[in-house]
Amino acid sequence: MEALGWHTVGRLAILLGTPVARTVLRLFARPLLDRKRAAFADLEAFSGSGRDLLGGDLTRLSPDLIAVWT
Repeated sequence: MEALGWHTVGRLAILLGTPVARTVLRLFARPLLDRKRAAFADLEAFSGSGRDLLGGDLTRLSPDLIAVWT
């Protein structure tokens, strides 16, 4: 009986998972990318703010790499 329940839940999750994931990405991907792009544009101000959106010490990135990302 438990296997039948998991088969049903699994099929529903697969059926609904793709449209839900696409919708969430359409809603939140652009603002998150814009926040990261803005953070890369001003590394010195962003790295001292205590927010760790990009991870690690941003002042150690090369200028060439920052130019690629902005």
